[in-house]
Amino acid sequence: MTPRRRPACWRAWRVAEDPAVPGGHTLLVSYLYPSCHGWGTQLRAAALLRMLAARGGVSLLLLSRVPLSGPRDQETEALCRRVFQLRIRAEDEPRLADGVLDGRECLPSGVVEAVQAFAREERADTLFVFRPETCFLLEGALDSFSRRLLDLDESACRRNEGIDRLREQAGEAAPDPARRRAHVVARILEQKMLGRFDRVFVSSPDEARHASALCPEVRVHVLPNIMPLPAQTPPPPPAGPPEILFVGTLSYYPNEDAARFFAREIFPRIHAALGGAVRFRIVGQSCPPRVQALAALPGVEVAGFLPDLDEAYARASLAVVPLRAGTGTRLKILEAFGRGRPVVSTSIGAEGLEVADGRELLLRDGPEAFAQGCLEILRNPALAARLAEGGSRRVRESYTPERLLACYDAALSAVPAP
Repeated sequence: MTPRRRPACWRAWRVAEDPAVPGGHTLLVSYLYPSCHGWGTQLRAAALLRMLAARGGVSLLLLSRVPLSGPRDQETEALCRRVFQLRIRAEDEPRLADGVLDGRECLPSGVVEAVQAFAREERADTLFVFRPETCFLLEGALDSFSRRLLDLDESACRRNEGIDRLREQAGEAAPDPARRRAHVVARILEQKMLGRFDRVFVSSPDEARHASALCPEVRVHVLPNIMPLPAQTPPPPPAGPPEILFVGTLSYYPNEDAARFFAREIFPRIHAALGGAVRFRIVGQSCPPRVQALAALPGVEVAGFLPDLDEAYARASLAVVPLRAGTGTRLKILEAFGRGRPVVSTSIGAEGLEVADGRELLLRDGPEAFAQGCLEILRNPALAARLAEGGSRRVRESYTPERLLACYDAALSAVPAP
């Protein structure tokens, strides 16, 4: 797949090392490839890798059950002493051809030894695990490191429980006692794993409260998502019928639901109020058939994956985030802010962000209220400009590489509680 282009300021981001902050060498373990050209989770991983590189040496170990493929991010790899993939395969699974990265395969029983050997080769004293997907495989290796850090990002248990509730509300899944028991077990295991790390990081204060409630003895710190601004102020949208934009990885069920919710229950109200002189454009990779079918609705375009989001935002008069489930923080809101576009979001869509209704965006819940919020912006250029400026200002103040680095420094220097 063609990589997604990001603003040049992201590709060129470097934060100078601070000699007052102790360095050392960090082993970053991730289940996915950090990339500035990917989707939201890849972007967070790429930002954290840059953060670690600004505070010392870093080596990247990719721990996954599938060989990684696709375009490599040269800017990311240039920051690492070494990038290595350890692919885990089942005993009855055949060996696969070499992937695009330096690496090897091993059985689950060999993961701990392989990780410890790689850490010794790289002389890494700090382990930084990106998200808990790999934690249980690494458990036997944790004591090999003098400092153990985990970026939880968002609670997987809370996310999965929210998705299940959304599916049940939509009538797509009946309450399943077995699945609910599985969630309870997963929450217990997540709680157990959090206690093995010296610091746990999350993406928002909301996530910090949930993680602290789950495991009160763990020290939880916020590392905000970041969104570097474009080098130049984005131009206003072109004249003509307005275009409403939704961006998201469409294989993620809350994004799929949001696209269908807006297209079927919200957009028809806007379309009718404006006499059909408006379009709704859905942009995102891994588009499932139910989203593709929305293109049959009046005024709806399903563009699918676009390698250049500049073009999508340049056409848009308004970005919408009609999510009804989700955790963490929505990079799609920060991305719209950075591109100078006003935003209408549900309350849950903006959860975890330092925003307020009427200041950086409009928060509207329910089809009628959401449609009216969109119409307010489309009919009032002054309001659209004020919200766009408020969003851009919020990104400049709160979601920058410098603030991310400052939060990391503060977390590491925090004095342990008695």
